[in-house]
Amino acid sequence: LSTFFVSQASKTARKLGHNFEIPAGSVPFFAAINALILVPIYEKFMVPIIRKRTGHPRGMTSLQRMGVGLFVSIFAMASAALVEKKRRDELSPLSKMSVFWLLPQFFLMGTAEVFTYVGQLEFFYDEATDGTRSISSAMFLSEIGIGSWLSTALVKIIEGTTGGVQEGWLRNDLNKSK
Repeated sequence: LSTFFVSQASKTARKLGHNFEIPAGSVPFFAAINALILVPIYEKFMVPIIRKRTGHPRGMTSLQRMGVGLFVSIFAMASAALVEKKRRDELSPLSKMSVFWLLPQFFLMGTAEVFTYVGQLEFFYDEATDGTRSISSAMFLSEIGIGSWLSTALVKIIEGTTGGVQEGWLRNDLNKSK
């Protein structure tokens, strides 16, 4: 859904310099880049500090790590709400918000995913029996794919049942969408 809303943003708001425009579908890439940067930083610097306080070999348990990820996701949603409020308050065509206003929420979502996903995989490997480790990991990865597919299907169903992109709930004009 976030890609849909980013794609509806003004083209000038997605420009990076004079010759490059950030494609709308690539904005979630910032969350993935954050994850690639955060995992080594977490493992190299934060785990030793947390390990000294908790005595746990990995710094914290897998369930604690998942809890931290879910807690951080609260701040990601709060950030998204604040940006949307600012965008709605500035509906004048002269004020164009940049796509970079979305970076804090994508940064926080990337952080939440790192904690949640790594914690979940650690939980499967630590707590699952030998016969169910691989099936647990496969189910975990499958749920991510199915969730993405269902998100796309939901957008298409809403577009189809409410009048399409011209008159429906999810219009080409972000300010008229519901």
